[in-house]
Amino acid sequence: MLSDWFSPGINSDLLTPSVVAIVLGYLMLNLASLTTNDDFPIGGRIWISRLGWTTFLIGWAGFLTWLAFRHGLL
Repeated sequence: MLSDWFSPGINSDLLTPSVVAIVLGYLMLNLASLTTNDDFPIGGRIWISRLGWTTFLIGWAGFLTWLAFRHGLL
């Protein structure tokens, strides 16, 4: 049920995946910046960069949601 996601337990359940997503996205962005187009198939570097940014931003969105729940804004 959707209401289960907004229970008080989300305060602790959302922090760890958010931090992991931020770190993973950051590492993927570094991987994309350190590689050349020859290291991956055609367009591989671009897709790693896009996936890194997406993961990084989802992680920050989750962290900010956790922070808002923590301070009672949501």
